[in-house]
Amino acid sequence: MRQALNWIKDQPVWLYTVIKTWGASPRAVGSPLIANGDGVVCACGAGARQ
Repeated sequence: MRQALNWIKDQPVWLYTVIKTWGASPRAVGSPLIANGDGVVCACGAGARQ
């Protein structure tokens, strides 16, 4: 979430929650994702690198 706090100073930020996966998905259902106005996505939560 640190990345979102940095982004929100300069641009819109969207918080998403993974609601469905299939195959060898890198994120489990319920995992948060954050995207900025440029379309850059950051996976957040336990074990995610920011």
